Amino acid sequence: MEAQGIALQEGGRSPYGPDLGIWYPVNCTFDGPVVRERLQIPESVTYEEYDGRVAGSDATWFCKQCGRAIMGMIPRYAPSGTPRVK
Repeated sequence: MEAQGIALQEGGRSPYGPDLGIWYPVNCTFDGPVVRERLQIPESVTYEEYDGRVAGSDATWFCKQCGRAIMGMIPRYAPSGTPRVK
């Protein structure tokens, strides 16, 4: 992400509850399987695209062990020109 000029925004509490740690928003979308393979991200770090439509949507990498997440956008709702991390 850093190589593409995509910065982590300020971290805050998870939008899904305080027991889910600190989440860092980013202005990008992810190609989850490609990123996992390229960076050898272990299965203990989950990747999920949540499509809540009216309630919001996000694409999130979450580490249960450290309680940290990186939350981007799903491609369907991302504005045109949003960077895609592959």
